[in-house]
Amino acid sequence: MSTTPISHPLLLALLRYWLAKRGARLLPARRDIDPLEIGAELLPSLVLADLLDRGTHVRFRLVGTGVVKRIGADPTGRYLERELRGGWFDALGSLYRLVYAERAPIYAESELQWGTGRRLRVQHLLLPLTQDGPDPAIALSGMAFASDEIFPPSLRVLAETGAHSELRRHVLRDLPLLDAVRATPAVSRFVA
Repeated sequence: MSTTPISHPLLLALLRYWLAKRGARLLPARRDIDPLEIGAELLPSLVLADLLDRGTHVRFRLVGTGVVKRIGADPTGRYLERELRGGWFDALGSLYRLVYAERAPIYAESELQWGTGRRLRVQHLLLPLTQDGPDPAIALSGMAFASDEIFPPSLRVLAETGAHSELRRHVLRDLPLLDAVRATPAVSRFVA
């Protein structure tokens, strides 16, 4: 794999940041991540989540305002599997378990459908971080949303009324070959 399946500029910028913080190590640590370095353009689309019990339980530490808006509630401090269930949320839980198990970045795309031809597309990038040991303890995630609808329903509503499809999922193992990602200039503007 000499190129990445990621095309969204926000997620590419997040991957570049994670790669820089990782350096020669397998995974960067949580203490390496600095919100001031990440920048105001990325913060609304980010999530920091604790990976508890080998990734089977996820507790949201920090949820960006753009993600809160799309979810339809602020899950900060709450557990994914207790508070948010069904459709997309179940798929999100499986991505968190996968990022723990693979100890590598995970990229996925999902689509939520409702009504006749109405869609919300979600691109996810989950990046594992260590905390006081070698295993992933936290996931730094970026989410990008796109829809033809001006005001699509929240993910909470769509979990109950819409249909969810996972379009693709990639474990990004060959990151040293991503020189093109490292060399790509930073994007200065993002839309949540």
